[in-house]
Order: sequence, then structure tokens, then C-alpha cells
Amino acid sequence: MLDDLEQPRGRRDTYIKILIRAGRTERMMLLCEAHPEHIVDLHPRLVKTHRDRAMSCFVTFIAGEAKHASNRSNYRRIVRYVKLFRTAFGDAWIPLVDQLVKTFSTRPAMLDELKSLSHKTVA
Repeated sequence: MLDDLEQPRGRRDTYIKILIRAGRTERMMLLCEAHPEHIVDLHPRLVKTHRDRAMSCFVTFIAGEAKHASNRSNYRRIVRYVKLFRTAFGDAWIPLVDQLVKTFSTRPAMLDELKSLSHKTVA
């Protein structure tokens, strides 16, 4: 039954609710790896049991969002995601922001928004 709910987008919300109620963290992690956007909501349930995989998925998600971001409101949303990441994974956010700064050095508005995280991190 869970396999049937996993596929179509319309049923994915139901699938996630079932996984949460059942405490099926492995399936939650697999879902996040297949669809990284779900890591934003599911990471609190995954940090204890799948810390490294959840962190990797969150980094992938943030990097993907940053790649497609094209305006200041998108950049602010990325900063919100980094703040969630920082809350969940502690100091691991620093290399993430450093990488974002290096990768997107030609986007001054993104760099400006990232500065709100830490003046030490962003050049």
C-alpha cells in the first residue's frame, strides 16, 4: 500500500502523513533523496536516525534552489533554508555557505543576502 501512495504527486501528502504516523524514517529518507524538497519538512524527524544522509539531502536541496534562484526574494528564501539547516546540523552550515559564496560569486544580491547569516563567512 505504501508503494502505491509513493508515486503520484497528488497522493504524496497522504503518503508522508502515513510515514510520519508510522515512524517510518527509512522510507522518509528515501522519499527525501528522491524528492529533496521534502527535506525541509521532514528533516526534524530524520536528524537523529539518518543525520548524514539528511544533511547531504538538505545540501543538495539548497544548492539546487540556489542554482535556480534569480531574484532577491529567492535569495531570502535560500537564507531561510540555510537557517533551518544551521538549526538542525550546527556548524555544518559554514562550509555550505562558503560553497554557495564561491559558486555564486557573480550574484551580488545573493551574496548580500548570505551576509545576513554571518559577516565572517561572506567576503
